Amino acid sequence: MRSAAESPTGHHPTHWFVIQCSDVETLAPERYREAHIPGALNIPPERIQELAPQLLRSKTSEIVTYCTNTHGHVSSYAARELAAMGYTNVAHYPEGKQGWMEAGLPVEKAA
Repeated sequence: MRSAAESPTGHHPTHWFVIQCSDVETLAPERYREAHIPGALNIPPERIQELAPQLLRSKTSEIVTYCTNTHGHVSSYAARELAAMGYTNVAHYPEGKQGWMEAGLPVEKAA
């Protein structure tokens, strides 16, 4: 597992959408509905074993986990769990949703 800042492409995580990265928000569904990184999937930590195989079918695709902010550790746990499940290209975005929004980047809200 690596930090999202250590992308093998050398790009900031915001550019990863171009290469079909799967962003995974590890917060509760209600927090996901409030706002999430565009295109992100919601996989709460207690459901990783159940949902990852359904939502993240390729074990070699780039996956970036994130949670609320630098104080949240759920996303690093999720990244380690995904790696233990055999996903080979997992990174953790430590700045989380807060850092994303503070950078002026867009978020989506669930309907």
